[in-house]
Amino acid sequence: MLSNTTDYNDGILIIEHCIFYLTFGYFQIAEVEKRSSTLCYLDSPTRTLDGQFTKSDQMTPSYCQKFCTKGNYKLYGVEASNWCHCGNYITRDVLKDPSDCEEKCSGDSDQICGGAWAINIFANPEYKNPDDLVQGSNGEYVGCFQDQSCRSFTGNHYRSNQMTIEKCKSFCTSYSMYALEATTGCWCSNYFKTRVPKPDSDCNMKCTGNSDQICGGAWRLSVYKNPDYQASC
Repeated sequence: MLSNTTDYNDGILIIEHCIFYLTFGYFQIAEVEKRSSTLCYLDSPTRTLDGQFTKSDQMTPSYCQKFCTKGNYKLYGVEASNWCHCGNYITRDVLKDPSDCEEKCSGDSDQICGGAWAINIFANPEYKNPDDLVQGSNGEYVGCFQDQSCRSFTGNHYRSNQMTIEKCKSFCTSYSMYALEATTGCWCSNYFKTRVPKPDSDCNMKCTGNSDQICGGAWRLSVYKNPDYQASC
């Protein structure tokens, strides 16, 4: 089963999807690092890299790496000349002949960007272990929670390409809680409309304004209590 949502960030179309698997093996980033980055992998509708993806007429491997680094993904891959896929695992470790990955990149005809259902996968040197990132000291960290289209937080919200934990806290001064999501989003609320806890590892995306801080994840909120909040009478 596959579901998609779309968003825009810096003019780049972002498509987030959720895929539910019956049975697949998962391979760590070390498996990619052991191999040449020019190896070609089979892709399929269930996706070999199952994180965010984007399409651009400016696609190159470096463009794709930059896109996937915003989501703090371990791996990135280019496909069919203008597609970029991100992920933390290779869901199907099936190699193809290198000749299947010979389409020129839409952003640079001197570079190769995969092929039809064939993806060149690279280890992302900019990936940061979430354990080394900061959840923040500007409030009491509550945890990582699921968001959804009807939104778990019901107050004011905004997005910024310079988002940090401090900026979100300052924006939400009149609320008892604030939350960061998907690198750029800040949400305020006095209560959870829906409260679905998730592992802290799901909140692993770096803030656009401070790459040493975590700003939630894809449909994941890094939630804080606001220590400066004072309830009105």
